[in-house]
Amino acid sequence: MNTNQIVFKLNTNESIIFELFDDVSKLYPCDEVVVKFYNKNNKYLLGIDCIRERTESLFNLINDALDNKAKLHKSILNDIGYLWNEEMQDKPGLSYFKIDSIKYWVGLKNLIWATPSNANPILSTWLYNNASGEIILEITPSYPWHFIDTEDTKDENFISYEEWEKTYKPLAKSIIPKEIAIAWKKQAQEILDQIKKNVEEYEK
Repeated sequence: MNTNQIVFKLNTNESIIFELFDDVSKLYPCDEVVVKFYNKNNKYLLGIDCIRERTESLFNLINDALDNKAKLHKSILNDIGYLWNEEMQDKPGLSYFKIDSIKYWVGLKNLIWATPSNANPILSTWLYNNASGEIILEITPSYPWHFIDTEDTKDENFISYEEWEKTYKPLAKSIIPKEIAIAWKKQAQEILDQIKKNVEEYEK
């Protein structure tokens, strides 16, 4: 077993892997983790961040989803990734909530991870309950030029958002069987417990 990797296996073809820069037993809250999605022979970056934050995001949403409490907001009637792109284009008709007077799109309650804006492709990872209560893992692409002045871009691959959205589709969308979700929750809890133990030992 590679002790610098934590594998969240979904099925025979798909896994999410936490790549670490130290042994699992030596983890601290802000140690960096690279989260990747493996799909057959392809691999995609899903995020880079502190291990505790990325693990807590997964644990909390999996925990809610197991209780059927991760349903999408009633306003999300289209694909969540598509609507996230619409939100970043300041399209009307979306719903928001506020934290400390700051407005957030309601779909972000189901976001686990997001890649850096310079990643290729730029991806968002979502977890939610569908209308039947099944747990859905969805990975969606973002328009690469959301925050670039389109008149100044010199990217030879540039296309307008209107052209891009016509070809939009999720990168991956899978049902997480309940037994797999329970296993993922257990794995995430073990990571968080190990981090807590290491911090407590360090502070003695």
